[in-house]
Amino acid sequence: MPRDACIDSGGALPSPPHVFSPPHAVDAHLRRLGSSPNLLELEYEEWIRRAHSLIVPPTLHQSWQACGPLLPDHARWRARCARVLPANWTLFLWSDDANRRLVQTFFPSFLSTYDGYDSHIKRVDAARYFYLYLFGGVYIDLDVHCLRPFEARA
Repeated sequence: MPRDACIDSGGALPSPPHVFSPPHAVDAHLRRLGSSPNLLELEYEEWIRRAHSLIVPPTLHQSWQACGPLLPDHARWRARCARVLPANWTLFLWSDDANRRLVQTFFPSFLSTYDGYDSHIKRVDAARYFYLYLFGGVYIDLDVHCLRPFEARA
């Protein structure tokens, strides 16, 4: 059974893994591209190479107003995802408060924009990208049915 974690107002935010290239590695890559006789071809080949070696961290993100009770259908669908996913997966349920703290902690320059959105769903939609940027993995809405594990199929 996957690990299930709810991030709410009382809990600590998870620490993001260090999965991104340090700036000096990106700079070196750009210098290599700049010295190539066929910049576009090399860039395309590099993207293809990276796409074939891409590993999606075994993390599933979902968001709800709070860590309290979910709507019955949402709870049933989330439980089904937990049954279908392998044990090495982590399921994060992000509350509205945790979403704001995530932005405040890791993206403080975006906080005024986040707080200024005129609807709740716009804040939730923005937070999804921050989960994926910081932690990788997969985001699905609570009303999505998990039918089988997210695995590469040959």
